[in-house]
Amino acid sequence: FHIEQPLATVWARLRLGEVQPDSKIKESAQTLVLRYPLRAADSLQLAAALAIAENDPGSIGFVCFDARLNAAANQEGFTVLDGEPPAGGQADQDSIGAASP
Repeated sequence: FHIEQPLATVWARLRLGEVQPDSKIKESAQTLVLRYPLRAADSLQLAAALAIAENDPGSIGFVCFDARLNAAANQEGFTVLDGEPPAGGQADQDSIGAASP
């Protein structure tokens, strides 16, 4: 699985902009934070990813270094792409039952 294609797809959908936390994304984040053991910022990130994917998470890949967020993204239907933690950093491993990124 090559990371370049999914990121190119996301980048094209963003049109070089950023996703604003509008009321729809905030409502989605509130639902996600109740459904999964996520921090508020992580639920906003996942809600934004769902919006970018136009609620078809299988259409793009998902990359992050947080095991809980990866597990939630996977359960939402994203293909979680393997990533390496930044040099000198470690992935968040404190999730129960989540696979390491």
